[in-house]
Amino acid sequence: MLDRSPGSVPQVDELLDGVESIDFDYVAADGRELAQWPAPRANPDSPPRAVAFTLTLSDYGPIRRVLELPDEAAP
Repeated sequence: MLDRSPGSVPQVDELLDGVESIDFDYVAADGRELAQWPAPRANPDSPPRAVAFTLTLSDYGPIRRVLELPDEAAP
């Protein structure tokens, strides 16, 4: 919350119950999955090809999604 008045309590809206963890991986151009980006010894201006995340829920288990990123920035 931006510009909270002194003494106010932050408002937290829970969007999803039972989240145990969320982990991110980054997919390099050569297909390797890396735990951090930029990759060690890589060009920091080069974006990953995709971002993968695994959301682990207490009642459902792990859910993995991979989001492919565009090759070039939009104009």
